[in-house]
Amino acid sequence: MFWSYPGFLANFCRGFLAILDSIGYFFLNGIFNIFFTIANASFFQGDVIDTFYSRIQMILGIFMIFRLTITFLQIIVNPDLFKDKQKGAASLVKRIAIMLILLSVIVPIDIPNTNGNPLNEQIKNNGILFGLLYQFQNSVVEDNILGKLILGSKTASTTSNSGGLQLNGMQNVGDVITSDIAKAFITPTLNDGYDDITADNYEEAAACPDIVGPYFNPLVTSESLLDHINDTCNANGETYAFSYTGFGGVVVAIVMTIIIIGFTLDVAVRAIKLALLRLIAPVPIISYISPGQEKDGAFGNWVKTLTSTYLSLFIRLIIIYFGIYLIILLRDGDLVTWVHTSNALTTGLANIFIIIGILVFMKDAPKFFQDMLGIKGDGKLFSGIGTMLGAAALTGGLAGSVVTGARAGWQEGQEFRDKAQGTPGKIGRGALSVLRAGASGVAGGIGGAFVGGRTLATTDKKAPGAVYSAMQRNMTRRAAHSTLFGRGIDKFSSAFTGSSPVDKMDQQVEGYNEASSLVKSIFAKADADSVWKDASGQSVKDLKERYELLQNADGVSEAELTAARNSYKDAQEQLIGDVLSGKYTDGPFASQMQIDLKNLRGIDRSRHLDLFGDVDEKLNVGEVAKAVKSFKAVQFTAADAARNIKNTTKYSARKANQQYNKH
Repeated sequence: MFWSYPGFLANFCRGFLAILDSIGYFFLNGIFNIFFTIANASFFQGDVIDTFYSRIQMILGIFMIFRLTITFLQIIVNPDLFKDKQKGAASLVKRIAIMLILLSVIVPIDIPNTNGNPLNEQIKNNGILFGLLYQFQNSVVEDNILGKLILGSKTASTTSNSGGLQLNGMQNVGDVITSDIAKAFITPTLNDGYDDITADNYEEAAACPDIVGPYFNPLVTSESLLDHINDTCNANGETYAFSYTGFGGVVVAIVMTIIIIGFTLDVAVRAIKLALLRLIAPVPIISYISPGQEKDGAFGNWVKTLTSTYLSLFIRLIIIYFGIYLIILLRDGDLVTWVHTSNALTTGLANIFIIIGILVFMKDAPKFFQDMLGIKGDGKLFSGIGTMLGAAALTGGLAGSVVTGARAGWQEGQEFRDKAQGTPGKIGRGALSVLRAGASGVAGGIGGAFVGGRTLATTDKKAPGAVYSAMQRNMTRRAAHSTLFGRGIDKFSSAFTGSSPVDKMDQQVEGYNEASSLVKSIFAKADADSVWKDASGQSVKDLKERYELLQNADGVSEAELTAARNSYKDAQEQLIGDVLSGKYTDGPFASQMQIDLKNLRGIDRSRHLDLFGDVDEKLNVGEVAKAVKSFKAVQFTAADAARNIKNTTKYSARKANQQYNKH
């Protein structure tokens, strides 16, 4: 590819891709730290256990006395039971002895001076049984025993810093993992005639041996490798020290982060399960007195559940390290032998698919190992090829979410831009709108990733379709200007005020429409009035009918028609003006108009419409004719106001928030 040849554009592309890789490795490293932190967590310390056990001691004693009494009564009724191997007295005494021993090993022991001994601390807090289990677990996790067994001794401890010559310093297992993944996509550039490079031959095989030497240090970090991604040397012309497969690292890091998030949730649930199993341990142990409990009863189920829960952590650790081991073998060329291909691009893409296949295997592996070993438990997280395609759907949907969020943010800033005055104002508001659209795009991407990741983590079948559908619904909501925050406000307002924000806007729209209709109806009623008379003694109805008659007559001049129309309109406005000013109060029209005016002003006040300010102002100064024209304009301004509200993005967003809250 073009970025294999040093230059400004190649440096920029490699640097940009390295930033993406570093982000992916950062999150992967972080989730590994969380994983191991939760793996080492223990709940319910010694004081809690002591308090709980002391509260149930009386119940334990009553249960044992009750069980002994029942057994003795059964023996009295049926003396043959005395010698019965399962239900006889000897068996009962044996079960009571075993039960007492088991109870003694789960109760925390007050060791006066532990001298910092971790095992003594565990026994003091958790009792002998769980103290040994927790201490073994901590030793395996903190000393990274499984990692060293599977990957070799080069793997660092999860708690201690490593010494030795290195570029940036290996801090924990997350560094080891991200370093091994990075090395699968960052390899030293080879001289002509060399197909392979190792720590033994790199001085001859590498194009830039002085730069790539630390690459073979097992403790080199991914961060350091990415820092040197654009280093060059003069080997038959300027040459990059490292060959770099862009996008591969970040894709693998993202997919593996999703996998480890699933494992982390499993381990968190495991820690809580283990704590509850420890807390309720006396109950199944007491049930051991009853025959048959050691297999299918409460005690047997407790033992099986404890075993599967305890081993689930180690199964996942083995899977993680085995997956990393396969990636290392692939990197070193020991996993796959390529036949009939020398194309570096083809081989690189094939390596990416194999790595994704390894990651998919890691997804299915918990279920696979539990079924193979006969361990009770659900090992599923997400499965098979559907996971890989689901991850692809997640990536594609993520891009769509960013674009949808940015477009929605730009549209939502339209009203803000429209208020700009002058060139500086337009430039400033335009710049702020761009920032808003960018922030909305980022927020849309985060929301889309959350929705898609949650679906990918919870679906069992048809992962691509499920992820695509979930993200499509999320993009549809955002395109309609619905946001998580907006839906929260809608729910809160509905719960505490009885109406959502869009309900209040709908009430305003309804008020404007009612006001417009009432004003229109008042003028229509004035046209039908035949009681009120103008100075010439004619009613509005008479003048309107004369005007309409002339409109349909032949030989009427334009001047005559205009004069008839003006007479009709002047009479109509004079009638309405007389009622508005209180000059005319008699007759059916005046009575009805006063009722309509009362309703109009009631709507105006209750819906906060402010439609009659100009009308009242002109009436107060005696400008009745102008007041009538302002009153007539209410019909159109109210209708426009209703349309404008419904055309705003604020209304669309609030309407969408309400709609999606109902689904």
